Amino acid sequence: MAYRFGKTGSRKTSAGEFTSTWWWCWLVRGAKISLVGVLVGSIIITLILRPHYKKAQALDLSKIGELEAASLLYDRHGNQMGEDFRVQNRLPVSINEIPKELIRALVAVEDSRFFEHKGVDWIGVARAVLLNFKAGRRTQGASTITQQLGRQSFELLDKSYGRKLTEAFLAHRIEKHFTKEQILEHYLNRIFFGHGFHGVNAAAKGYFGKHVSEVNLAEATMLCGLIKAPNIYSPLRNPDRAIGARNHVLDRMVAEGFLSEEKATQVKSEPVQTNSLASISRSSHAFHVIREEITKKLGPKVAARGGFRVFTTLDIYLQQRATQSLREHLAKTETRPEYPHQTYEDYQALARSARQQGRKAPPPAYLQGALLAVDNEDGGIVSMVGSRNFQHFQFNCATQARRPAGSAFKPFLFGLAFQNAMFPGTIVTDKVIDNKYVQIGGSDGLLGEWAVETPEQEYLGDITARKALVLSKNAASVRLGLRVGLEAFLEFVKEIGIQSKMRPYNSSFLGSSEVTLAEMCKAYTIFPNGGLRPKELYIIREIQTDDGTPLYTSKAPDADLVDVLDEIAAFQTHSCLQDVLATGTAAKSEQMGLQKFPAIGGKTGTAYDFTDTWFVGYDSAITCGVWTGFVNPKPIYPGAFGNEIALPIWVDYMNASTRTFTPQPIESPENGRMIEICTVSGQLATDACYEPLPGATTTVYERTADLEFIPSNFHFSGACNVHSPNSALEILRRETESFMQSGAVAVYGRGGDSGPAPVLPRESTVIGLDPFKSLHPPTRAMTPIEESKQPNEAAKRVMRATVISEPLILNPKVHARLELPAPIEIID
Repeated sequence: MAYRFGKTGSRKTSAGEFTSTWWWCWLVRGAKISLVGVLVGSIIITLILRPHYKKAQALDLSKIGELEAASLLYDRHGNQMGEDFRVQNRLPVSINEIPKELIRALVAVEDSRFFEHKGVDWIGVARAVLLNFKAGRRTQGASTITQQLGRQSFELLDKSYGRKLTEAFLAHRIEKHFTKEQILEHYLNRIFFGHGFHGVNAAAKGYFGKHVSEVNLAEATMLCGLIKAPNIYSPLRNPDRAIGARNHVLDRMVAEGFLSEEKATQVKSEPVQTNSLASISRSSHAFHVIREEITKKLGPKVAARGGFRVFTTLDIYLQQRATQSLREHLAKTETRPEYPHQTYEDYQALARSARQQGRKAPPPAYLQGALLAVDNEDGGIVSMVGSRNFQHFQFNCATQARRPAGSAFKPFLFGLAFQNAMFPGTIVTDKVIDNKYVQIGGSDGLLGEWAVETPEQEYLGDITARKALVLSKNAASVRLGLRVGLEAFLEFVKEIGIQSKMRPYNSSFLGSSEVTLAEMCKAYTIFPNGGLRPKELYIIREIQTDDGTPLYTSKAPDADLVDVLDEIAAFQTHSCLQDVLATGTAAKSEQMGLQKFPAIGGKTGTAYDFTDTWFVGYDSAITCGVWTGFVNPKPIYPGAFGNEIALPIWVDYMNASTRTFTPQPIESPENGRMIEICTVSGQLATDACYEPLPGATTTVYERTADLEFIPSNFHFSGACNVHSPNSALEILRRETESFMQSGAVAVYGRGGDSGPAPVLPRESTVIGLDPFKSLHPPTRAMTPIEESKQPNEAAKRVMRATVISEPLILNPKVHARLELPAPIEIID
């Protein structure tokens, strides 16, 4: 029997009626469940899926094609020297430029059903879920090329299921908006390949030194093999792993039918030649400065787009020579037995060991160095090396490090002195001085020879300012500084372009205050420029768009130079700095191979306790400075002078610079004249200015005079009052008698041994007004030397070294000035 239940009870029904009612009840129940399921599904879609769908729909797909590109950098000659790595290093290409083998390799290893799915590979998703479930952890992903493109374009990088949902909706949109070829092009131009290379073309150039269109199958598969983990599979850092990844790609190509087994085996046996890490690295202080300047000139947002053509003031050849020379010579310094510190090679081994153990290498402690060269005309930076290795040490020692310049600072003091009623012939005293005047290395005691440029430490007494600068005599320099005045000197230092704070003590005369190499180079340009300097140093001439439209053009090439020093004072200082290289503290430069320049000058510098060495010098075209020292100042080694460490680097660079710059003579100003000054009295020299040469085994008399350039209106109080004409005649008489007694009579008369004996005058035979000036010879400096007759540096040195010796041998130039008693003949 069947029962129907109602509100008031139940009643008996037939079997057929019972069956029909049962079916109807379950149908109603199923409908209700379905309705609930639909409602729940709607809620899920609304609350969970819809936000991700809406997020994917809101993304602007046009940004996928907006790729920032690397800016191309050119040197001063228009040679491309690299790309701007401040933005992502990217060199976009069209799909037509990418080899088909590379595309097949990419599809085989990253997304084998790329040409079949609509953005999401559901078969791949199911396989990944199954494999991950069996492994109990995530071992595989199922992201398609399209999903990866969306993720990279919009930085969907968080690891969550919500991101995967957004990515799936976005991939579907991308597939509807772009063709498969466009998707591949965007993908290959965007993804990261390691070592700063974004996009397949930048990677091809970086790893293999060629355009992507030129890569072969072995190179193409290696590029595709490192996409999953660029740092792990880098062919530069882990070549074995890179080869394993390449072989995996080849196997996948065989599995997908893109490649035969025989061809894959052949490619696996082929070696792949990659660039070395050093040769591809554009990381350097110079490039870092360029990147910063691009941002300053264009603003962060515009600079981030990239794709510009940046024309710099650098010379790529000289940049390479500067880097090479700095590394080579400092490596030699580290091999000296007295060098006790960490070497570059020591640190390399330490860094390798740290990497192998998964640790970060400590900061380097080896000897550092920097080189900076600038164009004298406009301040354009020709070369910049901020340390021995940018990857080890990013601090720019050429522009940021402030260190005491030592004696390299003295030329500024002497230049100011020459502008203030002094000149290179001015007599200064080089004698012991109380250190309380200077306070270097202590507050009392004797100054000694602080920061000398040679091991010899002796005082020379009264010497000329020229000699004090050429030989870098500290006590004499301090006394000269006291004449100039500390306040005036510190003000002058600001005018020549040095903005670093100076110590308000006399020690600043000797370069105890810290300055940068860039400041020193800018200031030194006043000597070849006749007292003028560039307003600022700069490194970018012009920035253009890809089609050549200028975005920024430097005004520096057309800007007026800043006048800070009298042109005659600048030329006088330059003449002294020439002598530094010829006969002074940098005389070793000739042994080091310095070429002959029409005009060249410079100055050594060694800081107290041998912590820093310098050499700053110039020719008519460029000024170059070199600094060496440690990050944390400490003695390099006892006796580490600037002429041993910094000078060789400078010599190499200046020699190399003649390939680009043609040095010219540095002409003397028109409003001056050349005269001869007695180096003992500092007054106008006379023909009597000779003194015995100390240390000679025979009686040798040296000419005590130098040729000096002075203003036309420069006033002297008189001629030399130390050497009298009578003393000169007495010297001549004595030497002539000695010569006669030596038996060398063949030079007397015209008849040899049978000739009559000469008659030597005992006093002047001229009666009257002394028409031949034999009693009162005129000073040698009374008649200016004509510009065309100014002696070059070699001739000046010959004139300074003229001597009278036994037997009597006189230089014709001297005979022309001395009244000699006949019948003596002159032997040259």
